[in-house]
Amino acid sequence: MYQYAVAIFTLVALGSLLLFPGADFLVHLLAAIFLPVFFDIAFWYIKTRKLHAPYSAYITGVIIGLLLSPSHDFSGVLLVSFLAIGSKHLLKWKSTHIFNPAAFGLVLGNLILPFSLSWHGVSSILLILPLGLLLMYLTKTLATGVVFFISFTILLAFWAIVLGNNPLIILENLVFIGTTVFFAFFMIVEPKTAPALPIAKKLFGITVALLCFASLSLAPELFPLLGLLTANALRWHLTIITQFISRPAVKA
Repeated sequence: MYQYAVAIFTLVALGSLLLFPGADFLVHLLAAIFLPVFFDIAFWYIKTRKLHAPYSAYITGVIIGLLLSPSHDFSGVLLVSFLAIGSKHLLKWKSTHIFNPAAFGLVLGNLILPFSLSWHGVSSILLILPLGLLLMYLTKTLATGVVFFISFTILLAFWAIVLGNNPLIILENLVFIGTTVFFAFFMIVEPKTAPALPIAKKLFGITVALLCFASLSLAPELFPLLGLLTANALRWHLTIITQFISRPAVKA
């Protein structure tokens, strides 16, 4: 699974470099990839005295590099990378990390050292959409991403109608863009921080949509990452609910 993900994230990074050529973005992206990989290897070696292939750290680094503005200095990338990988190794429940590492690092890093999340490298929906669909298909997470996307679209369209606004304008600016597609098809579907049961995957997608919708008003500067982190913390509850719903009825 990780090999597929690494290949697809690499294609996204290369495509972004072609769309936004420049030394600054290249250096920024390389630093964002190197630092999480370095921290992951270091954390792993301290715990086990062994080396390992840091596939997930590489993916985390690509996400950080694509979302964090390349205009920021090295300290921002360093802080976000350390927080992201630190959360993966230190914040655990039932032997797995709780939060999407990249989202955790970007949100907490923004609170410590305010910076802009430009989502610079994921602005092209023509690049993100086909690769995202392929990633979800290969990793069997299609239900989570698609259910989120549909649920979020419905919520925003309904809210626009309630406010008397044109829903097509809202959807064009908030849903049918590379940022939301990347978030839906690349981030919320991360297998280690999302439920594994089929029904729970769909429920997780709906939950993330509701929480992201709420964050638009409560913390727009952290949209949509704050919604994802909150849903990550709730995923075991969603699994328990799913197991209870799916439990066969006991005959009297």
